[in-house]
Amino acid sequence: MADELYNSLREEILRVKDHSFQRSGTKIMFTTLLMGLGSIKPQLTSIDSIAIGTKVVSNFSFHVEPLLYLAPLVAIFYDALLFGDKISIRRIGTFIRRHYPDSFGKWEEFVNARRFEWHKDDLGELGFTALTLLYCPIVALHRLNEISGKKSPPLFSDAFIHNFFGTIHGWWFLLLLGIWLRLNYGWSKALKKV
Repeated sequence: MADELYNSLREEILRVKDHSFQRSGTKIMFTTLLMGLGSIKPQLTSIDSIAIGTKVVSNFSFHVEPLLYLAPLVAIFYDALLFGDKISIRRIGTFIRRHYPDSFGKWEEFVNARRFEWHKDDLGELGFTALTLLYCPIVALHRLNEISGKKSPPLFSDAFIHNFFGTIHGWWFLLLLGIWLRLNYGWSKALKKV
């Protein structure tokens, strides 16, 4: 009976790890797609008329820059999902360690004693989100300058910083950065409790 429960708990850990791996790949795919599409400069930004279904819409125009605003949100959302997976795995390991003091529990105790605060995969996930939070506002500012016909100032110059924080999108990305940093702080504290 105890072996069946232990085996089902280990299978649950493997399922959660598999879901976490799939989510990690999906996060990279979606955020890269959003960043790539938001970064391109479309050759055609407006169409005189376009047929949508049975209607003809006049003066149809589109912009891909708003996708740059979604990329960090998607990355933060996936970070939250991946954190939930880590908590689930840690919770099962804690249960095994406490309720199976024999060899199963000893293994979990051994692993827990040698656990790093941040694993290599955590650094990769967080680093990818950090790059998204850095890349998107810079590209968004340059794209908006191109649309308005302005020349983009050199990166991180006084004019760039003034131009960046003089618009709502600069504050949007700063807000996302603050939320992401706060969530990571809360997540690291929560992992210590489990």
